Amino acid sequence: MSAGAASNAAMAQIIANRTAHLLPVLTHGYLGNMLGHKEAMDLICAAFLRFAYTAHVDDAVWAITYSAPGLQNTFTVNVASHSFPHLQPYAVDPTSPYLQVILDYIVPDLRISRVIRQHRWVQYRGGLRWRVNLENEAIHVVPPIFFVGANHLAGVPLLHARGALLDEASLLCHDRLPFPLKTSIKLRVWLHGREPWCAQIRLRTRGTQSPVTLAVFLQRVARLLDNYFRCGGTGHAAGSSTDAQLNPSDIIIVGVVAVSSGSVMPILQIV
Repeated sequence: MSAGAASNAAMAQIIANRTAHLLPVLTHGYLGNMLGHKEAMDLICAAFLRFAYTAHVDDAVWAITYSAPGLQNTFTVNVASHSFPHLQPYAVDPTSPYLQVILDYIVPDLRISRVIRQHRWVQYRGGLRWRVNLENEAIHVVPPIFFVGANHLAGVPLLHARGALLDEASLLCHDRLPFPLKTSIKLRVWLHGREPWCAQIRLRTRGTQSPVTLAVFLQRVARLLDNYFRCGGTGHAAGSSTDAQLNPSDIIIVGVVAVSSGSVMPILQIV
């Protein structure tokens, strides 16, 4: 075997090993049930794209932890901060050189069939332009953002989220700044059987122009989705093959996942 062939074979084995690590996440997490395994794997790896398939990356990055202390019902990885400076950690242990990053939340078994399926929106899909764009975007993509209640389960009812701002009693880390450097971002929805839809979300407060908190961001997402579903949004649950008319009262907002540096898609579930 030539040196080049041996190198390719070794790289293929690295990819296979690291893909195998993600299988429980894809099977039991929200992203895999929302987008399908292949698209979800691409998104989960997006923040690591420039490094994920290179041999020099510490395999500790791919040691996925189930329900880490203080982060119940999650799949997390510990990422060296100096290797991935663009990542936003969910929690940081000051004694550790690693950032604790949530890859996904676990869908309760009885709720897997209620995750609303969507197509993944990709800028410049198809051909070399898409690949170059995705590689350039990847370093700016943050891990998924989840809206977590005091019971440590992901998801807030849409009608509840669109009203009064949530506090620590109903939304963990409600005062966190999810996008401290951005002024706006696009919210994109692409339900199966429907045309893609998007709307702009302001990420600054009107008066002081300060970055919005997680609670304000969730409220703005909820109000846009409320308008969308009241105008006739339909979709499939993960276990359904038929169109269903969805009302705002039917929807739980689990979180958002970045599909580019300037766009997020909502992770949605039927009540």
